[in-house]
Amino acid sequence: MPITPPIKGADIDGVYTLRSMADAKLIKAASHDQRVVIIGTGFIGMETASALAQAGTTASITVIGQGSRVMSNIVSETVSNALIKLHEEKGINFVFDATVSEITKIERQVDKDGDSNNQAFSNVGGVTLANGEHIDADIVVLGTGVSPRTEILHEVNDPDGVQVDAHLQLRDGIYALGDIAKPTNQMGRMRIEHWRVALQHGMVTAAAILNDDNVDSLEARIPFFWTMQYGKSLRYSGHAPTPDHNILFGTPDTLDYIEYYFDDEGADTRASAASTLGRDKELVAFSELLRRGHAPTRAQLNAGFDMVDQAHALSR
Repeated sequence: MPITPPIKGADIDGVYTLRSMADAKLIKAASHDQRVVIIGTGFIGMETASALAQAGTTASITVIGQGSRVMSNIVSETVSNALIKLHEEKGINFVFDATVSEITKIERQVDKDGDSNNQAFSNVGGVTLANGEHIDADIVVLGTGVSPRTEILHEVNDPDGVQVDAHLQLRDGIYALGDIAKPTNQMGRMRIEHWRVALQHGMVTAAAILNDDNVDSLEARIPFFWTMQYGKSLRYSGHAPTPDHNILFGTPDTLDYIEYYFDDEGADTRASAASTLGRDKELVAFSELLRRGHAPTRAQLNAGFDMVDQAHALSR
């Protein structure tokens, strides 16, 4: 379920969370000719900003983040800056290193027919930051993540997800799939909030129930997901604890790059993840090498390692 941060006024009319298609349609309708503030700079916040900007019907869009960059747990500062530039070129305003202390409330005028002066009734007047700054707004979207509802399973004591095996099984006859599941895969145990991962979960679980050995368990799979913003697909494969141990090839500002991530700065450390805009062929090759345990080291990448050729050679 969506996480509602402990912000005063987060429960007033005109504050939205995004979890379903119905939520998306409601936000789009409510934002028409309105000043929109989005709290959060992760996938939800950035994709919401992109969708509303592309719709072209808002009065303004401001994104507020607690940190100094967007998608900070996925991509490096250099790539983050390129994404910020892309959004700013589409008219998005950013406020970084900021904490929202209150969503302010106003009473809007209602005409004689009982209709409010905006499409979806809202009592939002703006947001106040911890430093005292006030930003006017008519609509607020909380893009502050989701949390799994583990309380429905009494034996689960991990608040970050249901710990299942590589076939998504909790115990005999009981499976947990999708965002709530925290299964093991080649990269370890993790919970990934993405529909493609949930789709894989369905196939893996169905195969387990039917005793079908032709479908790989999650232990034979590499995490893969993407985000679509302004028609550009940023794709990510693998898992890295931080994007700050990295090697970057290409130019993120022109939306043409691939970046490899490592667990540390060691020359012999193998890449554990990669992200890209525009270099899908290299990412697919890297994913196959990673899946087979042949991901390149930092030293190999610096020496001109040819990802595609090496993947082809391995498959012969």
